[in-house]
Amino acid sequence: MGGGGAFAAGSIAFAALGGTCLGMAALKRGKGRVLSVSSLELEKRSAALACAIFLVRPLNPLAQRALESGAVREGAAQAKLVLRGSWPEAARLDSCTLVSLGLGAAMGAAFLSLLLTRSLTFAVAMACLLVLGLWGLIRHKAEGVSRTIREEVPDALRLLADSFRSGHSLQQTMDQASTDLSGPIRPLFQSVAKRLRMGEGAAEALAPLGSIKDVPELAFVAIALDVQHQCGGSIAPVLESAREAVKGELELARSLRVQTAQARLSASIVTVMPFILVAFFSLASPGFLDPFFESPLGVLLLGAALVMQLAGVLAVRRICRADQ
Repeated sequence: MGGGGAFAAGSIAFAALGGTCLGMAALKRGKGRVLSVSSLELEKRSAALACAIFLVRPLNPLAQRALESGAVREGAAQAKLVLRGSWPEAARLDSCTLVSLGLGAAMGAAFLSLLLTRSLTFAVAMACLLVLGLWGLIRHKAEGVSRTIREEVPDALRLLADSFRSGHSLQQTMDQASTDLSGPIRPLFQSVAKRLRMGEGAAEALAPLGSIKDVPELAFVAIALDVQHQCGGSIAPVLESAREAVKGELELARSLRVQTAQARLSASIVTVMPFILVAFFSLASPGFLDPFFESPLGVLLLGAALVMQLAGVLAVRRICRADQ
């Protein structure tokens, strides 16, 4: 085996171990859904995460190349949003490390599948299914978090308007919001209140409200509060008007979500089913893909099929984005 082959084998082995460690940590996280976590458990999770990060470090260059794609960058941002409420230690990782962990998990699944079945086609299909599964799970969870935050925006605007009517300052209003609000929107206001107490300016302190791409209403709130803090005046009527507008947008979003539900389900099935079929037939009928690689025409047809599959998925996704 040459030097390149040895390095590739070593990278795959490291990736397999990293994916296994990450999976075990995730399973522990899912099974241990309790309100209080012991310091020992936190240390175990941190150690597992640090071990996985170290093992998948050879994949960082590949992750950097992958991050040149806007879809991958969006997926990494969504992963941070999901992890923020369930695994804060992992949410603080940079995008490159998160993508490396995902690649390590996929390559680990492929390596284990290859060991068990001795089928390269099945291993590649399993790696693709794991990537698609992680991608879909992250998107689903991130959309759920963003949707929940958007649903809580009207209550937050009402609370802010009432607080300003009572003569409270920006600091007092943020403290009250961080105490009275609940759900995923609460940590955002807690972060703003903490930044204000640390002496940051209004524009810098309000930055967390505009950090969620899928909730532009909070970015508007941050700009309005910053302008009011600098120029003065009554902001309560502005917040009330924004609250009414947000309520109307939420009703429209719910309607669009119902109308595009079938299209989104179809997109998921069309995306996943080919890889499931490839994995199944590679076990039931070994070598069924060999004719595609025996001639240039076969390779061309296989490439055309993959391109058409990708184009169809992207087209359906673009149509479904109307509900966001």
